[in-house]
Amino acid sequence: MPYTILIIEDDVEIGDMLRILLQQNGYQTINAYSGTEGILAHGKEPDPS
Repeated sequence: MPYTILIIEDDVEIGDMLRILLQQNGYQTINAYSGTEGILAHGKEPDPS
């Protein structure tokens, strides 16, 4: 079962580079361009631990 990684990065080129590298290594990714967008994409508040 592949892990899904949420990438929060406001620079499109850096976000795309991270997405490509992670997907080439078997991870699924979700891209967001701000913390608020990341929370919405994740669907819940982040774990504080």
